[in-house]
Amino acid sequence: MAIAHSHPILTLNSRDLADDNAALSTYLHEQLHWFAVQHPIEIANADAELRQRYPAVPSFEAGGARNLDSTYLHLIVCALEYQNLAEVIGGQDATRTIQSMTPYDWIYRTILADWAYFEDLLSRTGLIVP
Repeated sequence: MAIAHSHPILTLNSRDLADDNAALSTYLHEQLHWFAVQHPIEIANADAELRQRYPAVPSFEAGGARNLDSTYLHLIVCALEYQNLAEVIGGQDATRTIQSMTPYDWIYRTILADWAYFEDLLSRTGLIVP
């Protein structure tokens, strides 16, 4: 019944035991929070740009994250999640998996709808997972 989270210790749950791609996506998502902590300047630059591009973001109940700062951070983490998931399982399966993810549906929908922008943002800000 635990909620998956990255800090202080990476913790996963058993919600996605029947769906390997969803379980992998959740694992990548939580690991990418650690990646974000290691790249504060790059995250800050991407965050500032996202706040300009998306000045109004939804509440948690409407598909955002738990607060404003978390929603902008999750736009980055979830974009990295999608990018890395696609590298591992392929674009179609990654898209299908991301489309089914909850919470953060607005975040995931926004990333998929504007993927060319997000891919460019990650590259320009140096947020590339080795």
